[in-house]
Amino acid sequence: MFKAGSQRQETLSAAGRKARVDACVPGQARFMRDREQRRARIEISERATRGMTVEKAEADETMLSHDDHNGAAFYGRQRFCALVRSGNRNPEISLEGGLWTILVGEACEEPARRWNLNPRRDRHSGWSSI
Repeated sequence: MFKAGSQRQETLSAAGRKARVDACVPGQARFMRDREQRRARIEISERATRGMTVEKAEADETMLSHDDHNGAAFYGRQRFCALVRSGNRNPEISLEGGLWTILVGEACEEPARRWNLNPRRDRHSGWSSI
């Protein structure tokens, strides 16, 4: 949510006794200084070997050029259109689930508003300082 210009837009992690796995979703090219699109990757850090294996995850170039969320919004809209066209009245997310999503998003943004952490341009680099 507040990651414009960072190498990773999101990182999902799981850790256990044998390893830690990080799924790293890159930020969009338009937010990068060099305008280069980064690739999603999966990092597996094994405790026993203390080594890390990195696997790249490819995404469709068309989606990357039209979607700020590496395909997530594209697939969500695709499923919504299929739901409407089919006449199905049972969406994947309930009205209550949608409401909770909005409430959690608002709760995440409240500290930024309270502490005046609005995205702004850094006067030295011209890039977001947050």
